Amino acid sequence: METEKRRSKACIECRQQKLRCDASRDYTQPCSRCQQKNIECCVSKTFQRRKKQTKAQLRHENEMLRKQLVCDSSMPSQASGLSHSPAVGEEYMKGPASVEGSLPHLMDHIPHQSSHASTRLESLPLPVVHSTTTAQILGGLELEPRKIDDCFRLFFEHYAISLDLLDHRLPPNQYHRDSSFLFWAIVITGARRYLDDPTIIGQLIGRVINLALLSLSSHDSPLQTVIGLLILCNWTLPIETVVKDLSHVFGGAAMQIAIQNGLHVFGNGQDFARTCLWPNASECAFRSQLWAFCLLTCQSTSFCDGLPPSMVIESFDVDSRRKDTPNPLPSRLAFLQRLHKVQTRGLSTIVQNGLNPETASESSALCSLIDVFDFQIQEFRGDCIGELDYLNLDCARLHIRAFHFFAKPEVIDTTGLIMLFSIARSVLDRVSSLDALRDFALYTVQYVFRTVLLAAFSILKISRSHLAPCIDSNGGEKSYFSSIQIAKRRSLQIGDVDSKCCLILTQLWSSKNVFKRRDGTSDGLQLRTRSRLSMGVVFDCFWWWRAEFGGQLNPYLEDGDLEHHNEQYMSNFDYQHSAGSINHGIVSDWQWAAGMTFPIDNNIGLERHPSANGGYLLPS
Repeated sequence: METEKRRSKACIECRQQKLRCDASRDYTQPCSRCQQKNIECCVSKTFQRRKKQTKAQLRHENEMLRKQLVCDSSMPSQASGLSHSPAVGEEYMKGPASVEGSLPHLMDHIPHQSSHASTRLESLPLPVVHSTTTAQILGGLELEPRKIDDCFRLFFEHYAISLDLLDHRLPPNQYHRDSSFLFWAIVITGARRYLDDPTIIGQLIGRVINLALLSLSSHDSPLQTVIGLLILCNWTLPIETVVKDLSHVFGGAAMQIAIQNGLHVFGNGQDFARTCLWPNASECAFRSQLWAFCLLTCQSTSFCDGLPPSMVIESFDVDSRRKDTPNPLPSRLAFLQRLHKVQTRGLSTIVQNGLNPETASESSALCSLIDVFDFQIQEFRGDCIGELDYLNLDCARLHIRAFHFFAKPEVIDTTGLIMLFSIARSVLDRVSSLDALRDFALYTVQYVFRTVLLAAFSILKISRSHLAPCIDSNGGEKSYFSSIQIAKRRSLQIGDVDSKCCLILTQLWSSKNVFKRRDGTSDGLQLRTRSRLSMGVVFDCFWWWRAEFGGQLNPYLEDGDLEHHNEQYMSNFDYQHSAGSINHGIVSDWQWAAGMTFPIDNNIGLERHPSANGGYLLPS
């Protein structure tokens, strides 16, 4: 009786689908469902129902297999140990929300870095294989495979050194499938010095900008979008007027996308994901490195334009104090990060406490702050390996020491200014040496070039002051002239910002009226632009150039008129100022002087070469 009531077990397929099975009790005949589908009807006592995979899991599994196939088919890197780029969390770049698990088989390709060899001073040896790159189209412009391969090669040989996040072994087709914006960001950057077709960059500028703005509203591949934005911040697109410069827009967007994906938090970003993320040391290392580059790039972009940087509360400082938490950053990137944090802290402290000293004691306090942070930066000198590290250290020192110009003229620190002169010369001489060695001026990031301008104008101001007998004037002149050559070599088109800076540098050095006051005396140490941090030195010189060569009135008052002007201004101040009285014709332009339209002086050796967009190219 009990045997008749006992139900027979259903076959595996019916149990998996939770269907009624009509298999015979002795299992000699298959059930009607298996018989209809012509599949084996099997009964097992150890069967366990498998949970049905979601679409996200299926897509993730398919992506893993595809990327594993690409990695297996690519040739082994000949630059092993020089870069962490092979598959550095490639799957993880899709963002934490789309990651279903870890990828140990991909992350194992990341070599451990324990030295500054990751700087990769020499070109990366790329695998020589038959190109399978396909032509790509952007905004109606089709780029043939050969030119795509050449642009990728130039990017990884010369530019990726400064932003070491990408795998040079992955084919361009793979980059385009993962993120079309990152693909075109690489192409347009590599095309900056592409001699076989110098018209590519001119044709792509508007198209890439539109693609970058569209990528901000897309939720696909957010981390790859961040990398693409960082590329455009480090190597800005050539523009004729700086109003069109979107570096700060791209930098701010990259920072916010990184924060929204939890890169500012040490770990794998589980708190910012919708799915379960399995802990993986390699993925955490990649996230840490991407965040470090993001912070360095975005804040440095603000520094070199005299704008206050975005300050972010991050968890890396807290976790780095734990002895059981190893530093996930390569040694050189960790060095740059520590140096950058001291520089940021120094600029922030000086701005909050001594940017506009009104008394002699406040000026002395400002000089003391400068000495303190300059000493902290010099403590990193023992960690420097190679000219690039020494250059970055000198750049940080220069941005701190430039605040000597903010002190009251009667209590100005003579020793500090002479030291500033020496540091400025060191920056220019190091850049010139690197340029002679490896065409450094052609490929360096925007922050370094703007620091070159700061160094040049610091030399100009000190040379045209009462400190001229105390310095090496001939050596300063030689270093200053090297900055003109650097600006000339870096420029891509006649009329772009870099070529205009070249002209400004030339004309200001030859001017007899620069820094001349109304009483006929000359004082190069006076600084009138005091709200642009260390770059106020640069913009102050821009104003002198505009007043003499641009035919513009000088909006700044001399010290004798300043107090009376402030009293009159505050007495007439209307606290009920309404939005209706705002002058809508005023456009905020943080680099107005460099974006002016003026005739090119042919005497400085700028030759005209036609470009695709109707402009002119500078000879490389």
